[in-house]
Formats: sequence, C-alpha cells, structure tokens
Amino acid sequence: MPKRLATLLTAIAGTALILWFGIFRHASTPNSTSESQVAPQSPILMPELVEAGSVQNKHFIEVPVDLENRGESTATLDDFHSDCSCMKILKSEGELKKQFEKLELLPGEKARVYAQLRVQSDPGIRRTSAVYFRLVAEKPIFHRVYINYTPVAEIYCVPNRLGFGETLLDREMIQKLEVLSDGTADVPRGKITTSRPDTFQAAFTPSSESDRVKYTQKDGQILLGQLEIRFKTPKPGRFDDELVIYDDGKPYVRFGVVATSIPEFIFTPGSLLLPRSNLSSDPVYESRIICRSADGEKFKLDYIPSKSIPFRINWISGRGEANQVINVEYIGPKSAKINETFELEFAAIREGVRKQLAFKVIVHNDP
Repeated sequence: MPKRLATLLTAIAGTALILWFGIFRHASTPNSTSESQVAPQSPILMPELVEAGSVQNKHFIEVPVDLENRGESTATLDDFHSDCSCMKILKSEGELKKQFEKLELLPGEKARVYAQLRVQSDPGIRRTSAVYFRLVAEKPIFHRVYINYTPVAEIYCVPNRLGFGETLLDREMIQKLEVLSDGTADVPRGKITTSRPDTFQAAFTPSSESDRVKYTQKDGQILLGQLEIRFKTPKPGRFDDELVIYDDGKPYVRFGVVATSIPEFIFTPGSLLLPRSNLSSDPVYESRIICRSADGEKFKLDYIPSKSIPFRINWISGRGEANQVINVEYIGPKSAKINETFELEFAAIREGVRKQLAFKVIVHNDP
C-alpha cells in the first residue's frame, strides 16, 4: 500500500473514532453524565452530596434535598430515577407529602423535596445511594445527588460477618470484632456463650472510657467492646450461618460466620468404585488416588495391610512428599454380592505424631 494512501486511511479512521466518541458522550445515560458536564447548562441549583449521618437500620428515612431555580424562566423537573429500587421522591403540599411527579419552579423560586428510602443493609458500614432528577429542556439535563448514610442498630458488630476460611481439624482459629451500640445497649453482665458451643467459643472485653469517647466523636456510635471468637472442631464440614452470642442465656448480639474445617490429610477422590466385570477367575482391577497434606507440608504415609482386605498398594510418585500418588489394586475373587465395601487403613506420620486414616473402596459386579 502506498505510504500516502496509508496515511490518509489512518487520518480517516482517527476522525471517525473522534466523531463516534463525541456521539457516545452526547447520548450517554444519566448514570454516566457528570455534574461538571451538565451544571453549566442548568438553571437548577441543588446539592451534589447530602450527608444523612447515622440512621436506624430497617427503618424508612427521609432526606431533604433543596432546589433553587436561578434561571430567568420557569424550570420543570418531570422525572427521577435512583440506583435503589426502594427510593421514592416526595414533595410537600401543605402539611402532606406526596409522590413526586412533576415540579415547576419559577425564576428565583426555592423548593424542598425528600428522598425517602428504606435502610436495610449491614449496620456500621457506610452506604451511598444516588438519585437523578431530569430537567425538561431541548436536550434533557440530569442532576445527580449522592446520599451518604450509615445504618446503625441498637447493638451490632463490625464486621458483621466473619470468615475463617479453611481450618484444619482440631486447630484453633481466632477472629475479633467490635461491638457497637446506638446508645441504647450496654456491655454484657453475665456468662458469654454461643449458639454453637461445640464449635465456637466467645469472650468479651469491654472498651476503655477513652476508646468509647474517641469512637463516639468519630462515628457517633458507642464502642462497647471487643468480642474474641474461637473456632475449633474435630469434625469436617462447612458452617455458613448466623452465630448468636448469649449473655447469661439471653440473646445479646448476632452476626454471620463462614468456616470450613478440613482434615489434615485428604484423599482424592474421597472414595473408589471399582467394577469386577469382564475379569478372569482371578481378577485384578486398579485405580490411582492421591493423598495430600492440607497445609502443603511433607509427611510419611504407610499402608496397614489386612488379610481380609484383597488389595495391593503401591506408590507411583511423591512418597514422603506433600502430595503422594498411590495405585490401589483389587486382587480379590468375584463375589455373589453386588457390592462389597472395604476400608483401607493408612497411617500418616509427621513430627512423631501418628494419625490413622481410612479410605473407602466399593467393589461391585456389573449386572
């Protein structure tokens, strides 16, 4: 391609891109329209941000938004939308507040509308909602107002949900959280227990007077103290639920907990299903399994043979490492039973500690 032609095509492509970008910006939705783009064109003055402060969780609040027409003609706001489906815009008519439908402001006129929303989110976590007002014009102008608020409750925890991740069986994990109040709750006075005492233990430490004052001055809430939560269990499984803290048997505070307990040594797959079909009178069937340490550290693994269990065990790779590949070979005869279940016994040894492991194998005859 001639150099001059290539240069011309590049210039045309660049011009097309600039035109497309300009059209895209002109046609963008209110969500992508900033105040700096629309404010110079609009006669309406309204705040960009309203601070609602601390508000009671699971209650309705009404946040005032003041408007003023600084133009020379009547300005009409005819619609709004919000990023929160629970929000309504109300306007005063005498002593009543009615749903916003349209608002006309004469030159120099001021008005107040109210953003009403139901606060229903995690206490103690600052939230922001946005509302967009549409001004009638040749090209509609959108005004965006942010509303900041912090849900609070009589008593709540920060964070309101603990994650312990994967924890080895019989290993203790500790997490801490703060207990706060809107001023109507106090520190616990009796014995602290939990709704899952077999898995979670709790201890409460009251805050000092100076810490209470500092926290109150900062966020307007009272820092009652700190909860220490200990997670430990001998059983594998996952816990994803609400944990209730009791003060002398009475519910005191609650929060979410996610915790998964796993064995120190894990077989993959968790069990084997081996068929006997199409085998000779002295059948052999084999499959590979992996035994690994959950913490990634090396360990010794021994097979404990039994005369009543017809299997041959051989290491393929990784013996003595963190991941060990083992071949499980069935060497027993055919049976009249459709299914036979065997438990292979292993011993995992690390730092002088020996742990018995069991691995299940089901051998079956094809029908």
